[in-house]
Amino acid sequence: MSADQSLAERPTQEALTLTPPGLRALLRQATQDVHERMHRHDGLAAVMRGTIGQSAYRALLQRLYGFHAPFEIACGLTSYRSNNLAADLEALGVNTATLATLPLCPALPRLDTPRRRLGARYVMEGSTLGGRLMARRLDTLFSQGDAGRRFFQDSDASTWTTLLRDLDTASNDPAHHHEVTSGATETFAAFELWLAGWRGPAS
Repeated sequence: MSADQSLAERPTQEALTLTPPGLRALLRQATQDVHERMHRHDGLAAVMRGTIGQSAYRALLQRLYGFHAPFEIACGLTSYRSNNLAADLEALGVNTATLATLPLCPALPRLDTPRRRLGARYVMEGSTLGGRLMARRLDTLFSQGDAGRRFFQDSDASTWTTLLRDLDTASNDPAHHHEVTSGATETFAAFELWLAGWRGPAS
């Protein structure tokens, strides 16, 4: 192969520009706006600042439980996070009978295909990143140990790594990418809408 042939076969800048972005990049782009809004959610922001009171914190955990419990079932996941939330609520005086009466999110996204579930997992796994930092900000409410903050404390970086590996090995079919990103954006929209009512009936 000649030098001219080698140069001719190299991708042009135009071709590089037209190359579809990877799935991770698509997901970041599709969820960036709502992700930034969730950082400004008044309850979650108060946890991060270490200024949330016990009553407000209980209301926030109740709302989180109301999403995670049905979401885990719909997505075919273990009830790891909802169990942690239940334990945290118990530490805050919410007994099993009261837990059973908490409102559950009635408007979950469509999670009926593996690709939609993959997109949904991207959102929910990503939402726990930084949880341990948030757990430390709860020292004003809990003097020591994990009691009351297991949901934030037990964030697992290895689970996120596994999810990224799943994304990297997913199909490159643009139609499949659309299905994954749809699962992500619809999950984020449902999560944001549900958390907007955290001071409502769940409190």
